[in-house]
Amino acid sequence: MHPRTYRLIYAALAAALAVTVVFAMLLSNQQGEAPDLPTPLEAITPGPNEQVLRQAFLQIDLPIGYEIELIVDNFAIPADEIGYVAGTGVFTWSPGEGRSFLEWTPGPHEILVRWKTSVGLPDPGEFSWTFRTY
Repeated sequence: MHPRTYRLIYAALAAALAVTVVFAMLLSNQQGEAPDLPTPLEAITPGPNEQVLRQAFLQIDLPIGYEIELIVDNFAIPADEIGYVAGTGVFTWSPGEGRSFLEWTPGPHEILVRWKTSVGLPDPGEFSWTFRTY
């Protein structure tokens, strides 16, 4: 092979790599950047302004030792409907049979979570956001 052929192959591979990197960057964050969550809130799912399927569930991640009050579309969710994994501090809730809501309706949903510590120094707070189901 001629040196020119090698140059063409390397140029094509570099172009393919550049295109792959650009597409990966464009597709990796389609719905905007993650919101700045107040301390001690570690993560929420679905995030603010996300569009999710109607089968979606709420997930609120706080450090261990917190308890929450969850309000969905201006309705307080009873504590016995909210799942909690003690080893991780993750709270979950979703509509379903025998729950406050049977299913998510299509459209926007407003979520408000209030938290406080169950042990130690008081650390109350709250955060609200909206997402859409389709």
